[in-house]
Amino acid sequence: MLGAALTVSGTTLLLLSPAATVWFVAGQLSAASGVTTAAVAVLALIHAGVHLRPTRTGRESARSLLQRFPPRHVFALGLLEMAVLIAGPNRQFRAAEWLTDLRECASPLKYAWSLVGASLRMRLADVAGLGKRAACWLLCSQARTWGLLIPLMVAALDQVRQSQGWGTAVWTVFTVSAVVDLVDRIRTFWNVPV
Repeated sequence: MLGAALTVSGTTLLLLSPAATVWFVAGQLSAASGVTTAAVAVLALIHAGVHLRPTRTGRESARSLLQRFPPRHVFALGLLEMAVLIAGPNRQFRAAEWLTDLRECASPLKYAWSLVGASLRMRLADVAGLGKRAACWLLCSQARTWGLLIPLMVAALDQVRQSQGWGTAVWTVFTVSAVVDLVDRIRTFWNVPV
């Protein structure tokens, strides 16, 4: 009960006072009521639209968050901030465009949730692109491809032999042709020169 009261008071302090920072409030809460309450407070503050990094000083940052935006937009701004963080450093330039669209949107909360989803898709596309790049590097050389796959197939064959015996291990040998065919199909599909 005390932790919840401290969380509410810390959130109120941060929203009403531009001098307090997220980390100050989290430090006070972790000292007073534990790390879990401080983590919950930081997540609540992110959802409330508070920036984790210090923002530019100026007239707009001197006013409290609730004075700058209507209360229904505060949660949407928190989601926008989360979307910008998820999108990564290469897409920070989109934040101003997203903020403008959010302010002009008829349903800011729905738009903010769509931005979070789009940011996740962008980040997953980045990871998938890195994975494909590494796979293409591996597949463009016969030595690299089979230098990795042959030990893996031998280890799998040995695992099957140890757990189920030679009878099943003989059937595992037939998967080698399937692996060779799979490598050829991937090379053809991705246009990887050998």
